[in-house]
Amino acid sequence: MVQVLSAFVLLVVFLLIVTEIGFRAGVRSKKSENDEVAEPEKVAATFVLSLLSLILAFTLSSAQSHHNARAEMILREAQSIRSARLALEDLPEGIRDEAMIQLNRYVKSKKSYNDILHRMESPEAEFQEGRRILHEIRRLCRAAIDPDKPESGRESLERIDHVAEVGLERHVLVIARHGDVVIRFLLVISTVACFLLGHAHRHVKRRIWWAGLLFASVISGTIALIFDYDSPRAGLIRVDASDVLYDELSQD
Repeated sequence: MVQVLSAFVLLVVFLLIVTEIGFRAGVRSKKSENDEVAEPEKVAATFVLSLLSLILAFTLSSAQSHHNARAEMILREAQSIRSARLALEDLPEGIRDEAMIQLNRYVKSKKSYNDILHRMESPEAEFQEGRRILHEIRRLCRAAIDPDKPESGRESLERIDHVAEVGLERHVLVIARHGDVVIRFLLVISTVACFLLGHAHRHVKRRIWWAGLLFASVISGTIALIFDYDSPRAGLIRVDASDVLYDELSQD
């Protein structure tokens, strides 16, 4: 949360400085300006502002969709683990106990996975550890299959495969973030737009400070919100439901 708020404040200050630079540059060039120069400048400013609005709207919509998908995937993952636990109950006693122990290890690995996300670090190691645990549970399920009754243990194996599938889908959603290129491009377009906004105020006798502040705040807020949606465990809009779900699964 602190990182998002700090990024917002710093970006607002930066864009206000760029707006002031644009205004001062406009005042200096005002004396030598003519209508032939002013008209293309208006067209360029309109184009840049339209492009900025389009990119911000598209990127924000994409980030929100990813956020909602991640939140839904948490519920799917918890449900798949519960279903697997019920299926493992039908295994022979010795194998069942070992499989339950491994499944509890998997739940703990998912909690570690979430802690890594909270620190905004790569959870790849925790993800691979969870895959190894599921592989061990698969081995136990195959060992429980009776050659005379091929269907015995088959359901538990299918449930564990489903857990692995859902876990992979969630991992893909977690690491699917907007790249640095997109964020940098947004910053470049925002900088140009604020410079042109300040430059356009060179003809104004009395400057309206709140207009520049509002413009910078809206742009900064949108970019910070995009970053926040991409950080579901460390931002203002957080997906913490998994902590409760995994605690319940650990106690089952």
